[in-house]
Amino acid sequence: MLSEPDEQVQQWRSLLLTALGTNAQIIIDIIPEVELIIGKQSPVPEVGATEAQNRFHRIFGQFVRVFCSEITSPGDLLR
Repeated sequence: MLSEPDEQVQQWRSLLLTALGTNAQIIIDIIPEVELIIGKQSPVPEVGATEAQNRFHRIFGQFVRVFCSEITSPGDLLR
């Protein structure tokens, strides 16, 4: 993804930041390379274990949907 033209990387950045909002750091914590695309993010507030798990599942789903919505043909998988 980082080898794509700057405007394409900027589009991914925008899509990811829109989808993840203030919870982007959750994804960076498990996939540190995402920070290279979206930049440094603010820490997320501490919450209880159940709420943290629910928040993780919700944010991870939003993260995956960004990529699923951008894939419109099998050739897109090779980007």
